[in-house]
Amino acid sequence: MSAQQNDIAFGVSLRSTEPSELFIWMDNRTEQTQSYGMRCRVAFLGAFAAYDSAGERLLSAAERRGRQLHSPTDGGEVCWCWIVVSIPPHTMQVVDYGNLGEGYRLSPGSYFVIPAHPRAQTLEASKPDQVDKASLQRHAIKIVIPTDRR
Repeated sequence: MSAQQNDIAFGVSLRSTEPSELFIWMDNRTEQTQSYGMRCRVAFLGAFAAYDSAGERLLSAAERRGRQLHSPTDGGEVCWCWIVVSIPPHTMQVVDYGNLGEGYRLSPGSYFVIPAHPRAQTLEASKPDQVDKASLQRHAIKIVIPTDRR
């Protein structure tokens, strides 16, 4: 789980049969119903940070494109759907899901995924460029992309 902010934390889990399928969880420890907004795959890919086995953050395809563009509005992600999920008080539930392949090209190997906190002051602050091994062990789930055995 991510660190709590205002009694709300986020987590990630894996589908046991498919190592790149992720579920995003929201833990609402407040006394009020909370909302989580999903914007197609835009929200899913922003809900976590992926790291290689050395603790270096991987850039999603959209982040790599953004660094190659001349202005922040060039080639931005556009989405026309918006789904709001309501999470009752004192409830933890899945709020989003998807496949890492939607935003990352992962070679066979070990990776780590840490939930970002969408309600952080800045989303970038919840996705540091490098994470020490102790943080990976405490907050991340390990994903192993197997070598294709055809």
